[in-house]
Amino acid sequence: IDTVLAVEAPIHAALLARRVATAYGIGRMTPKVVERVRMIAATRAQVGSPDDPDVVWRRDQDPAALAAVRVPDDSRPDSKRDGEHLPLVELAAAARIVLERNLGLPRADLVRETAKLVGFARPGDKLAARLEAAIAVLIARGGASATGERVALGDG
Repeated sequence: IDTVLAVEAPIHAALLARRVATAYGIGRMTPKVVERVRMIAATRAQVGSPDDPDVVWRRDQDPAALAAVRVPDDSRPDSKRDGEHLPLVELAAAARIVLERNLGLPRADLVRETAKLVGFARPGDKLAARLEAAIAVLIARGGASATGERVALGDG
């Protein structure tokens, strides 16, 4: 757990469980395995934040800060993550990068361009909903502002 957290935190609890299970040769992911890894992680890390209850953070990380954006590397298949496993703060940081490049965009374009930045050609419904939630986090923290359907770079 500590090894995975050192490299990948913040990380979704289900993805952390998958990484740990793979390291220990556990082939089948069950809710019991996920819950056990989550329970052990809680003794070593911070599990959950008000914005994202299923994300695990190292103790030296601040869930209130925007996370680094990790872009999948085609030469490393394990670097590709499912959209629902991307922490909201990482998606919020990715949306901020897109806004910094464009100053402002219609919300639908911001969702699409942010999805591209984190390695998805198009966002499916689940990823689009997660990106909308991440944009809401960014706006709530002052990193962006919304006027109607247009989202612009904020002061934060």
